[in-house]
Amino acid sequence: MLFNDIVCKNILNLKIQQVNEHRNANVDNFLRIIFVYNPGGSNFMPSN
Repeated sequence: MLFNDIVCKNILNLKIQQVNEHRNANVDNFLRIIFVYNPGGSNFMPSN
């Protein structure tokens, strides 16, 4: 019983990790596209 709980938690953690990595990859692609269209990323810099 305990062994099954540990295995289930590990599988859940792996799935969460995969989702996070996938989300990070999507964010990276999104930022890359924005930076390509905005040279220097000036729109992201806070205006002081």
